[in-house]
Amino acid sequence: MMSRIEETLGDAAAVSSDFIVGFCGETEEEFQETVNLVEECRFKNSFIFKYSERPGTKAANHLPDDVPFDIKRRRNNELLEVQNRISEEDNHRFLGQTVSVLVEGKSKRFDKQSDEPVDTNGPIQLTGRTHDDRIVVFDGNTRLIGEIISIGIYEVSGLTLLGTVVTGDVVTLGA
Repeated sequence: MMSRIEETLGDAAAVSSDFIVGFCGETEEEFQETVNLVEECRFKNSFIFKYSERPGTKAANHLPDDVPFDIKRRRNNELLEVQNRISEEDNHRFLGQTVSVLVEGKSKRFDKQSDEPVDTNGPIQLTGRTHDDRIVVFDGNTRLIGEIISIGIYEVSGLTLLGTVVTGDVVTLGA
């Protein structure tokens, strides 16, 4: 699947997925098939959850919740580790690259920092997304929100690219 997408769109696309581990009757072999699928497809990211009964659903009404919680937790953590490793490995290709970013707003970290007033005319921590939906965090001015700008990437994790605004020539007025 991924090779066909890559052949058609190259780096212009990324695929994410959702997984529920520990669904009724899930065996270790079936779980391992899921791990193998994640390894093969190398999703950009995955949303991974432990199964839990929801009243009124077909599963709750017709299937026993027969996978013990500790097994669900182990499988959840294992699949998260696999996905986080893949995401970080794949994000390394962005190190030293310049990417186009749609600036969305203040970063979550900035919003949590303090209740003291901040000079929003100066640089603050902002966040945005690349064309393939990767999260980028960088320092900038709030007037950039809604703009597409160039960001040079200097650090990566499984979930985030960290960068700095790339500008053209800077002219200093006055001395």
